[in-house]
Amino acid sequence: MSTQTLIFVDVDGVLNVGLSQGETNTLMLSLRNMALARRVQLDGRASKASKDAAESLFNLAAAPLSGEAGTLQKYMCPDHGISDLLVERLAKLLLAAGPSAHVVLSSSWRHERHAAKRDLLERKISKCIGQSFSFHGVTDTGRKEHTGGDRLELLGDYLEEYSQRIPRDQHLRILVLDDFFLCPMGWTVGEKLVQTQEEMNDYIKSRAKNPPFVQVKIVYTYDEWTMRLGKLHASIGLQMSMYVDAMNFLQDKEAQPELQVPETRSALLLKSTEVLPIQTRPKGFSPCQSVILAL
Repeated sequence: MSTQTLIFVDVDGVLNVGLSQGETNTLMLSLRNMALARRVQLDGRASKASKDAAESLFNLAAAPLSGEAGTLQKYMCPDHGISDLLVERLAKLLLAAGPSAHVVLSSSWRHERHAAKRDLLERKISKCIGQSFSFHGVTDTGRKEHTGGDRLELLGDYLEEYSQRIPRDQHLRILVLDDFFLCPMGWTVGEKLVQTQEEMNDYIKSRAKNPPFVQVKIVYTYDEWTMRLGKLHASIGLQMSMYVDAMNFLQDKEAQPELQVPETRSALLLKSTEVLPIQTRPKGFSPCQSVILAL
């Protein structure tokens, strides 16, 4: 029996990049935000909070990539929140998965309020793969999500229901692309504490009807590093090394050694950085969701 492929797709943090600003705000690396950052950098009246936000944004943009040349600025996107480079990588993964793959939108973009964004994403994917594309399903829209644990549990809920629709001896390959709300691991899912990538994989497997027939690959697009202002929490997009790992998984190939990238993140600090004022998140947004902050 052939292997069925199930792919869960997050958008914020996978097809764009951003950073956490406290517990309730995030800042997307967008063309508009960078332009605003440069303007405020020249504004002598900018507040300390604005300067700190700017320094964080510029350091995010200067962070080196994994498995490819350049920095995260390479993934900077328009206000709609989709990097053309990253959506092309997603499209290649979908093509590799084959026409029988079941692709699920697990992002906050699945909600009705983001219908226009979802439509734009589906059109961009369609253009990349050369045929009409739409997601085959979405995770539960009736439950609120605030942490990576909430997201992981919703993925498990969908898998549990989906696995009831396929034969018990059906081999299932599951690929998850997610930054898990731009949150570090250490989540509680039900009564389980999830602290490692292996525990994430084990949890997903446990929600399937027949775990021994399930393979799981979670591409966790989150990173953190220390800069002058302290620890920076970032969603870093579907970087080349992650894309290659995901492609190898879909094609049953051995993982290749990761390219060595110089550890320069903490050193790339810009001295005069005065930027975006931190604003309160509009109602309806979850703690780690990307938003565009404006002056």
